[in-house]
Amino acid sequence: MVKRLLLFGLAAVLANAATSAQSTARNIPAPASVLGFEPCDDYRLGSYEQISQYLRVLDQASERIQLVNIGQTTEGRTQLMAVISSVANMHRLPHFKSASQRLALARDLTPSEAHELASDARSVVWIDFGLHSTEVA
Repeated sequence: MVKRLLLFGLAAVLANAATSAQSTARNIPAPASVLGFEPCDDYRLGSYEQISQYLRVLDQASERIQLVNIGQTTEGRTQLMAVISSVANMHRLPHFKSASQRLALARDLTPSEAHELASDARSVVWIDFGLHSTEVA
């Protein structure tokens, strides 16, 4: 169920973002169009490879998503992180990353500089769908 919500959620966020043009929203593929089945249908679960493929398709279909390789899994697979936001925020990702690093480290940062960086910051929500390997649904 979590995988279904995540995949549908990714498509919904991209398709329904307030700043999206109607033509762009129509180009966001539904999970079933890539996976070949509805996520979490009875006896159907998306594999790591299938979910990764869907993320890659979304990455190609929208300016609102950027895939980032964040390392290797314990099984040697590429671990992907999907950054999803407005087009304007996507263009400013390096700025937001730098500002977050400066705030986190707080080296040579005055209170007024910290306030200015924080006032321009964006909220971050981390969603993952890790399960114990024996818990499939």
